[in-house]
Amino acid sequence: MKIAYLMLVHKNFNQIKLLTDQLADELTHVYIHVDKKNEELFNDLKNEYVNSENVSIIDKRIKVNWSGFSQVQATLNLMESALENNNFKFEYISLISGQDFPIKSNDYIRKFLSDNNGNEFIQYRNINNDKKFLFRLKIYNFFRENPNARKTYIKIVDNILRRLQKLIIKRKNLEGFDLYTGSQWFTLSRECVEYIFKYLEENNKYLLDFKYTFCPDEEFFQVLILNSKFKEKVVNDNLRYIDWDGCYSSPKTLGIDDLGKMKSSNKHFARKIDMDFDSKIISELLSYIESSEI
Repeated sequence: MKIAYLMLVHKNFNQIKLLTDQLADELTHVYIHVDKKNEELFNDLKNEYVNSENVSIIDKRIKVNWSGFSQVQATLNLMESALENNNFKFEYISLISGQDFPIKSNDYIRKFLSDNNGNEFIQYRNINNDKKFLFRLKIYNFFRENPNARKTYIKIVDNILRRLQKLIIKRKNLEGFDLYTGSQWFTLSRECVEYIFKYLEENNKYLLDFKYTFCPDEEFFQVLILNSKFKEKVVNDNLRYIDWDGCYSSPKTLGIDDLGKMKSSNKHFARKIDMDFDSKIISELLSYIESSEI
């Protein structure tokens, strides 16, 4: 079972290196997209892995902004790099960030995917009648690629424009689709990834329909996959331990106190991990992985 890890990163070279070195081996290839806003990190990672056969720092990079389509485009760039690598024919891809870390060993994850070969692991829920979430897709969100999108003055202007649109505009995108939302992170089969690219090549309007949407990284792949033949193979589980309790726009940053829950979760990865927040958590996870039996 060959796995391609697609990693979105923007900071913390040391943590990214620990994560990459834990994952990369003869049956695993790691592809890394470095946010174009951080050239220093890109150059450092390029130099670190210049001779690696199992790690690729992709050159096709963009500036990535929270809640913007750039999140989706960076993911597509990673997928494309993995598909174009004829020297490593992956059977599954897994999208992670530089702030994820495995809870299970490479062997465990490979065995799990072999035992569940053909299934697609992506979290989802239907939002056809959920007005709280439909605004993400059915109203033009003009400031998603603005790096100041989370600042109060942008939020005020954004809310005014949304209210005005409800009175005078009905956005006609994604017509005929059942709509879904879910976590950005997933694990998909090669067949599914190939289907995604074939569909996008033949249906450019799908890409255009997601322009000026809000957090499209949490809907783009869900809508496409769950309106396809792959729906019957989808397991509503992204295999990640993420704690949203009491959080809104970003999950809890995990530490040593969360270690017990991570271990008992039976998930493959934990996020959000930050060495600057808890310097011991990664060494504890590495010790746990090494001591665990497959």
